[in-house]
Amino acid sequence: MRVLLLGLACLMCCLLLPAAGSGQTASTWSVRTPAANIGWHSVTHGEGRFVAVSRTGVGNRVMTSPDGLTWTSRASAADNEWTSVTYGNGLFVAVARSGNGNRVMTSDDGLTWTTRASAADNEWTSVTYGNGLFVAVARSGNGNRVMTSPDGITWTARATPADSWWTSVTHGDGMFVAVGTTRAGNQVMTSPDGIIWTERATPVDNWWTSVTHGDGMFVAVGTVGAGNRVMTSPDGVTWTLRSTPADNTWTSVTHGGGVFVAVAATGAGNRVMTSPDGITWTARPSAADSFWHSVVHGDGLFVAVAHSGTARVMTSGAVTGSVPGGAPSSPSPSSPLGPASGPSAPSVPAPATPHAPGSPAPESAHDLVTPLSELWLTRPVDHRVRHACPYRVTTRVRLDRAGRYTLTLINRATGRRIRMLAGSSLDGVRLGDRRTSPVIVNREAGRTLGMVACVTRRSLPPRAADIRLRVVHRDAHGELTRAVITRAGRLV
Repeated sequence: MRVLLLGLACLMCCLLLPAAGSGQTASTWSVRTPAANIGWHSVTHGEGRFVAVSRTGVGNRVMTSPDGLTWTSRASAADNEWTSVTYGNGLFVAVARSGNGNRVMTSDDGLTWTTRASAADNEWTSVTYGNGLFVAVARSGNGNRVMTSPDGITWTARATPADSWWTSVTHGDGMFVAVGTTRAGNQVMTSPDGIIWTERATPVDNWWTSVTHGDGMFVAVGTVGAGNRVMTSPDGVTWTLRSTPADNTWTSVTHGGGVFVAVAATGAGNRVMTSPDGITWTARPSAADSFWHSVVHGDGLFVAVAHSGTARVMTSGAVTGSVPGGAPSSPSPSSPLGPASGPSAPSVPAPATPHAPGSPAPESAHDLVTPLSELWLTRPVDHRVRHACPYRVTTRVRLDRAGRYTLTLINRATGRRIRMLAGSSLDGVRLGDRRTSPVIVNREAGRTLGMVACVTRRSLPPRAADIRLRVVHRDAHGELTRAVITRAGRLV
């Protein structure tokens, strides 16, 4: 058993299956209430949560949302001018344009943040993750306007080919691409590894402010230019100008659900534009004429945040009502996860029960409950096994379509992930090696699969009923198409 649990945890599954269904249009937007009316500068999505950071505010320069609709203020690690936030390898990372040696902060869950030493006190403008590396770019510094980190904690300055005002960086198809605003004729730089960078020629000097990647295409937007404030590239090296429907100050562009979406700081009711391919663009009505500064896609939803204006958050996408979740099962409220042994996990699934008044509501409007899901907590009887696997969480869930899934154990009381010491599949399906969110590939729609994970007592909530399993299905482009939270865990 010990070999099974620890050996299979080293496997990482990288199979991607074709996406199903059509893309979104992002044509209709709705205003949402932010946690605070401050200067929101950047928003990202990871592990089923939206996270935004701000350049202004007192101790509240982070806000989070499980669904993009309801937002909660979070304490920032420092009151720096946080300009960009990203998610990768189980970690949220934000960078700032101010601060004394602490222009980076990180968080495992988006809720609690810790400052990290930046490689230099440059004005960091953008951060991304790709190929196992966090990469940030800056608009100030002497030949060192890039810094990299393998873990988001320890950062190293990297040489840049030019001291341009670098505004945005992204990763796609094995290439890091950054765009800037002040270098004549060469407002792009690329790197295959984030360390060695090369300048690239741009067709015009349009003050390029944001770049993204999707469907095999890099797309950048700019703040100046006459009808040509978009440029595209298949490789990040050769760029082509594209026509824009309005000469707005385009500040951010993203890709998701089969569509590119850009938002702007100026314009009369048309501060959004969309494109199915990055080439042909259509103006869309914005929910408000705010200074929209960042847009992201996650959980089937586009979310934009603004630095100023009457509205600071707007969303576009399918929003469903809350789905009743499974009520906590019957162990007494004080049932500890103590050193009691128990039987093997039962083979017959218990049906989910309707959401009970006073019990925790579903974590997200996109969370669905399946009656075929099960979750048990056991303590191995064999003391030799117990040394490597103090507690065992066994889960089974029906996967309603073939594809790639991410499995995460959640502490419902805190909303945080439960770190796994090891994990393996119960059904011979390959399981990835990410201990916070292993990857499992299901080749048959409608199949019920299981996973067993080893966890420590310290990482568990006080009650088994507060353990949840988040199951996320992703399409061939890595976009989330469905999230599932199982019924409450049971101590057996």
